[in-house]
Amino acid sequence: MQVYHLSHIDLDGYACQLVSKQFFKNIQCYNANYGREVSARIYEILNAIAQSKEN
Repeated sequence: MQVYHLSHIDLDGYACQLVSKQFFKNIQCYNANYGREVSARIYEILNAIAQSKEN
């Protein structure tokens, strides 16, 4: 199972990534500031999911 992890660029966001990487083998982490950057990362994740389905 591929996991796509989106978190904010702050200490608790990075801590969540560290913990998640211990539980999931196939994980791709994305970081975003607040505001418009969150939407941009969501579209980036959706594109990555679409590309993975093509392969």
